[in-house]
Amino acid sequence: MTTTQRLDYEKLLNTMINDYGVKDVTNERQRKNGTTAFETASGERFQIYKSGYVRRTVNSCFSGKVVYQINPTMKSNGGYIVFSHGKLKKIITENTIRLKIYNDLARLTYLFNFLVKNKYIEKQTNKLNAEIKI
Repeated sequence: MTTTQRLDYEKLLNTMINDYGVKDVTNERQRKNGTTAFETASGERFQIYKSGYVRRTVNSCFSGKVVYQINPTMKSNGGYIVFSHGKLKKIITENTIRLKIYNDLARLTYLFNFLVKNKYIEKQTNKLNAEIKI
């Protein structure tokens, strides 16, 4: 990551923490593996991974923790050939694949936009100003 990207990353991280109430809850093992974990004010947990994935962890009363990928998706065509009834047959399939995000700043930006768009977070300073004005 370039120096400019590192500064932008730190600026966005500070904005998320100070203005939106997001906590960095990364433990030592995650940090060592290149994972960063966040928790919103409502207790929702999200992780960004060095491998390019962004995920959400949900506590389930039946199976413990469930992890969902929230990376963007795209349709992809694939296929294979089988031998059936004495001849070759081509099978075409359509799959949905997750797009990996390989840049630290891009992953953090994607997570921030996802949190705002899906209303997991909202700007805390607006709430404080509204309470003070009343």
